Amino acid sequence: MKTQVKAVWSILIMTTIWLTMNTSKINNQATEQEKIDAVVQRMLQSLEEKEQEAAEEEQQITFEEAFAEARAELGADNAFIWNGDVYTTDYAEETTEANYDVNGWVMNADDYDDYCATNDRDECGICGGKGKSVWYADRDGDGLGDIKTTMKACEKPLWSSK
Repeated sequence: MKTQVKAVWSILIMTTIWLTMNTSKINNQATEQEKIDAVVQRMLQSLEEKEQEAAEEEQQITFEEAFAEARAELGADNAFIWNGDVYTTDYAEETTEANYDVNGWVMNADDYDDYCATNDRDECGICGGKGKSVWYADRDGDGLGDIKTTMKACEKPLWSSK
């Protein structure tokens, strides 16, 4: 029985020592977690401030400035957002909408192809296209064609040894 009591006391002493040593580690981890939480909170506040500044800058820019910046950066046939609305980067004279009235009606019947703004499809069916391309035979596979052997086609022709 004495042996069992000694064993229990030994276990209690070892547990007490282990708890004493690790309590400081647990307390340090809690302190470190508080530091981490504070850093994350500062980062979130900084991000919110930057978003607010960007929104304020966007509101301070005039439409003309926003359009000029978007046109320079994106070119024609694109869209940009200003004050929550979407606008095109096209000039009025570049769009076919310049001839529209409020109800979507126009004063002419010149649009033969609703899916081609310029009404001129080439022989390949491309709106505003240049027509068939000239293809040169490349018999040796070096990427350079033979000027004496050509073919006009809309798409790359299949190779034929004939």
